[in-house]
Amino acid sequence: MAGLSSSVSIIEAFGSAMIDKFGLPRKPLITVLCIVGFAGSVVFTTQSGLLWLDIVDHFLTNYGLVVVGIAECILAGWLFDITILQKHVNRVSSIKLGGFWVAMIRYFVPLVLGIMLTGAIKNEVSKPYGGYGWAAVVLIGLMWVVLTILAAVVIALKPWRTEENKKAGRGTAQR
Repeated sequence: MAGLSSSVSIIEAFGSAMIDKFGLPRKPLITVLCIVGFAGSVVFTTQSGLLWLDIVDHFLTNYGLVVVGIAECILAGWLFDITILQKHVNRVSSIKLGGFWVAMIRYFVPLVLGIMLTGAIKNEVSKPYGGYGWAAVVLIGLMWVVLTILAAVVIALKPWRTEENKKAGRGTAQR
């Protein structure tokens, strides 16, 4: 039961974002997402499925999440006015964020994540993860991270399709 509810929550989160951004009809979108998810996960049921799962999990958590964290800090801290978010949090929360928080987002967090990423890459180069061969580690792990980040960037760069969702402070569109 836990696996089913986890699957539903993952599909619902991604599906709702796609509906909000692109104005897509819910049933066909969820159907396509389930089919693509099923097809993409078949590899994990094969005899080498545990190898795939281990390598993909390692690369997504040790590289994918760290790279995305660095990118988010750079985008939020430097390309957008992070003080707008700071003022919003201060307005709606009992916790008040000072200038220290802005410095953490702009400098400290990217620095620490960069050090972590450098150390992980250094370890990976000296000895491939899990004793697997270089081909498996690079082709499976690196490919999965690159494709995941590339897909996220492509979807993020697509323009909003519905006028309702272009408004500031929008909620979930009624469908």
